[in-house]
Amino acid sequence: MDGSLRLDKVRDSFMSWIGECTEWPSLSFVHNIHDVNVGFIGQLVRQYPGIRHPLKHILMLTYLFESVDAFIQIYNQVSTFYKAEGNNGLRKELSNTREKLINLVKEQHRSVNSAAQELDVSVTQAIKLLKKNNVRYTSRARIVGTDKEKALILALQQGKDHHTISQELSIRKRYISYYLAQHPNLKHRYA
Repeated sequence: MDGSLRLDKVRDSFMSWIGECTEWPSLSFVHNIHDVNVGFIGQLVRQYPGIRHPLKHILMLTYLFESVDAFIQIYNQVSTFYKAEGNNGLRKELSNTREKLINLVKEQHRSVNSAAQELDVSVTQAIKLLKKNNVRYTSRARIVGTDKEKALILALQQGKDHHTISQELSIRKRYISYYLAQHPNLKHRYA
């Protein structure tokens, strides 16, 4: 979400992609990607000073792009954007997901789950970002407004015990108590 890479995931995906080609003598450098810095991938991505063998660049380009045309298209888009906006513009574009998430939750009052799903990020990552930026959000149960809530109300009106309701509806007992606390009339009737 901040434009950074999860190098361990890139490494695992790369190893899955390259398969048994790592046994070729000319690709022996690939075995080094299991070190802490993810070998040549980390060197390329982090832009460590030094000259890298062209094969490493070609291998990463082949891994990242389906075709030369796809690479050239992305390259031209980034180059145009870089010329217009500069390095800070590129950084802002990479972190645009953060701003969108904050806007969806803070301004549009969307749930964290729906905003994270729309932006294709994990809910955990979204929550961490919102907390880091002091954005208030409300936790919403996935029961309210659904058929499961209707079944819960019916079960409570019938006086079923918490354990039975929990088993039948796959609801935590703690949530049942919380729900009753939020609905005093139903709680009184249940009692």
